[in-house]
Amino acid sequence: MLKQVSCCLVVQAALIWCCSLAALDDLPPDFPRCRRNDPQIEKCLMDASETLRPYLRTGVPGLLPAVQNYTIRNMVMKDGNDALNYRMEIPEVVFYGMDNYEMKKISFDPKSLTFYMEYVFQELEMKGNYNLQGRIFFAPLNGRGSFRVHLSGTRVSLLLNMKVVKKNGVEYLKTIRSVPQVDTGEIKDYDFEGLFAENGSNNNEVDRVVKKVVDDNLGFIVKEIRPNIENSLRWFFIDVLLKSILQVPYNKLFPK
Repeated sequence: MLKQVSCCLVVQAALIWCCSLAALDDLPPDFPRCRRNDPQIEKCLMDASETLRPYLRTGVPGLLPAVQNYTIRNMVMKDGNDALNYRMEIPEVVFYGMDNYEMKKISFDPKSLTFYMEYVFQELEMKGNYNLQGRIFFAPLNGRGSFRVHLSGTRVSLLLNMKVVKKNGVEYLKTIRSVPQVDTGEIKDYDFEGLFAENGSNNNEVDRVVKKVVDDNLGFIVKEIRPNIENSLRWFFIDVLLKSILQVPYNKLFPK
């Protein structure tokens, strides 16, 4: 089975974002701060995760990207075997609901410089446009239009091992190992408009059978999208969100 994901513009967007970041001397004054020697640092971080919610929703120029309506462009998926062979192009997909997270656990150990967080998106919705060509068994699988995928219980966890590095005499945290895990949860429902617009024939009975075969197997294609969703979320939280935060000096992130 062949699977391929092409996200060239996503990589370009990451490079543009990272290159546009200026070195920040401090966090915005109303940002929460947790002291590294605080015995209740986990509680402080949990409280901070709620305080930061509106900032994550809209973003902070030069520091945090907005998670509201997070968009990925130019995604391509391919799959090929005897039963299913298709190519699906997604010019743009928008994630809705990434600001409605529930933080399950968050911790930072200043001795080992280990950071961990785990949170759940109760509801996530993806909307975008698609162009699909292929076959399911004998049935043609061609169409283009808008699509929607509704996810429930998407769980994300992130473990970081870091070290302290100095730049121009100032200490920063640098990631030396990251272990992100993403479970998309349950696919509650989905809809692909225009899927049968290009599958018609001159035989109504054939069209009916083709539509049933496609309907019965469309869920398999949606499940095949799951790894691409997970990779997209990993990229966002590691290469965008995390790198944005770690540009701030260590003593400003976690004062002594």
